[in-house]
Amino acid sequence: MQIQFLLDLELPTPHGNRQGLSYGQLAVLLLTYILTQADHRLCAVESWVRQHPLILTPLIK
Repeated sequence: MQIQFLLDLELPTPHGNRQGLSYGQLAVLLLTYILTQADHRLCAVESWVRQHPLILTPLIK
C-alpha cells in the first residue's frame, strides 16, 4: 500500500535539524506496533522498538 511514501508526500518535510525516520516511517512503525500489540498507548512503543530491530530495517532503506 506504500503508506509510508503517501504520508511523506502529503506531510511537510521535517525541520532541517531533525535526524532520523521520516514522518511516514514513524507512522508505519506506530501502526505496526498498534496492530501487533493491540495497544495504542505510546508509553510502551520505545521498548517494543528496541525488542524488534528488524521492523526498522525495511523502513530505513
